[in-house]
Amino acid sequence: MFKFSSKDGGHYKSWYHSFLPTTTTRSSNQQQRPQILHSYQNVVAGFAAKLTAEQGVTIVVVDSGISPEHPSFNDQGVPLPPSKWKGKCKFNSKLCNKKLIGARNLATKTEPPFDCNGHGSHTASTAAGNTAAGNFVKGANVFGNTYGTAVGVAPHAHLAIYKACSKKGCAESEILAAIGVAVGDGVDVLSISLGHVSPHLTPFYSDLTAIVGASTIDRTIEATARLGNEAKYDGGRIARTAKDEEVKRADGVAIILMNEKPDGYSTSADAHVLPTTHVDYASGLKIKDYINSTKDPKATILFKGTVIGNQKFAPAVASLSSRGPN
Repeated sequence: MFKFSSKDGGHYKSWYHSFLPTTTTRSSNQQQRPQILHSYQNVVAGFAAKLTAEQGVTIVVVDSGISPEHPSFNDQGVPLPPSKWKGKCKFNSKLCNKKLIGARNLATKTEPPFDCNGHGSHTASTAAGNTAAGNFVKGANVFGNTYGTAVGVAPHAHLAIYKACSKKGCAESEILAAIGVAVGDGVDVLSISLGHVSPHLTPFYSDLTAIVGASTIDRTIEATARLGNEAKYDGGRIARTAKDEEVKRADGVAIILMNEKPDGYSTSADAHVLPTTHVDYASGLKIKDYINSTKDPKATILFKGTVIGNQKFAPAVASLSSRGPN
């Protein structure tokens, strides 16, 4: 167990205060300053702080880049960047604003940090998608499913996007470079939603991103596979894409896509070119048993759209999630 001595306590509290924004924010017509709530010394080394309103806070997202023209990144109602910010925007001047105050590409260093797969825009809007002056992103949906309103956790915070991932993946050297640049530029909060492709195969002690967690809520986009023997297996309507191109090329008309064993019950959201249901590993085994049990196997895909409240366990950790030390 790591433990501070009483002599060290004051030194570390002073160090912790150096992480807090120096700006003063206004809430309910009162001036508020960030404050340390707890200083941890016995079980873990660290602190908890109340930052008050998030104005003046800069979040750096290390990911696959960003789609800067998305409405989540408009700057309506966002204050000017803090004076301590030293970051640069490698987009043209029209794409950066008071919300998106920094953008760099550490993966190639020669191209603007446009999002290469959508993940960076997703995580950035989750962290700090704008909603200033009631400017919610309404009508958010996935191909007509899961309609709702998009808003970030800290909608008034500033965003900077440091691209460390390409279509080939995320190299640890680029991730570390992005973190180093972000700290030098004056970041307040780092958001890094990255992990190994197969976290369940990576020992915790050698996984640099093992505390990153991903989970699901009690909502699915269901497409049920009904077999010729009337057995039904629920799956996701939108899933993996490369395989259906091959099926279409072979004159196939629909797909039942089965998980591999390590992915268990986690299904993903992608756009297909054929009607598709993505079923979990256990359901896939039962479907294969049915196919092998008859000379004329048949199946129908029943698209049910958005279904809420039909999950036995929610939230559930996704198979792609890092596991952490517990």
